Amino acid sequence: MIAKDAATDPEVREVERLLQASFKDVECYRYNSVSIRARVRDDQFQGKSQAERESLIDAVLDQLPEEIRQQLLLLVLLPESGPRSLTEKLLNREFEHPQPSQL
Repeated sequence: MIAKDAATDPEVREVERLLQASFKDVECYRYNSVSIRARVRDDQFQGKSQAERESLIDAVLDQLPEEIRQQLLLLVLLPESGPRSLTEKLLNREFEHPQPSQL
């Protein structure tokens, strides 16, 4: 089973802490020994393309140490209203019900 308890992983806690300072609804977990996943839901993403959402979050992620940032392999950025497109729905599903890791 995948450990979803951010409280036990200092790197996951650091990602969560930084994101929560700028965005409303943040969830993070360690997917495997080399991968952290994060989902951010915020009104700031409403009506924005994926590229525009990423540009909003890049300045925050730049504050992470490189060794932690390299572990952030899935970043789901959604408006608070939830996923709309098929891609957003699939990413959100993978975040909530991840496929087993091969590591």
